Amino acid sequence: MQVFLVSAALAVPVALAGQTPQPPKNNPVSSNSALLSSYDRLFLHTLASEDQSEIDLANLALHKSSNPQVQQYARSKILAADPAMKQGAAQLATQYHTAISSSPNQVQKAEYANLSNLSGNDFDRAYARYEGKQQAEDLIAVQDETHSAKDPQVGSYAQREVTPVQQAAQAAKQMAKSLGTHPHP
Repeated sequence: MQVFLVSAALAVPVALAGQTPQPPKNNPVSSNSALLSSYDRLFLHTLASEDQSEIDLANLALHKSSNPQVQQYARSKILAADPAMKQGAAQLATQYHTAISSSPNQVQKAEYANLSNLSGNDFDRAYARYEGKQQAEDLIAVQDETHSAKDPQVGSYAQREVTPVQQAAQAAKQMAKSLGTHPHP
């Protein structure tokens, strides 16, 4: 996730490069001049995009897998933290009049396409391996943001998300282990 954040940070449009982040006023909703740092904005965008990708993959898992553990994990991704995290990131960005997209990026779309072509145990193992790796990366990103956020509201949001992401990382790790696979480093 850190590599992705650095890569994505380099891809931030040139128009944003000239903006100077300003601390939020007492009520950031009422102030158009309150800007998020490019790093905080990228974190919110990345989290929303990742959560949408996770939801899409979980829906795919519900259709492709007959493994009860995989299906239970997938349902938890759809019904539990991911929709709330995506919505929380979007709401926080809206407070700062910053648009973020929750559309999966090209790498996430490619992973979806790859998993779409698999079935049975091959699907289950690949999905579990991907989820184990992705959740571990997400946990690192959220934990990093708790310490490096420029905006205190973004830092607080990241802090609130640590526990659900830890739980998802643990569940993904357990699923991968039970299927005899290990996440890619």
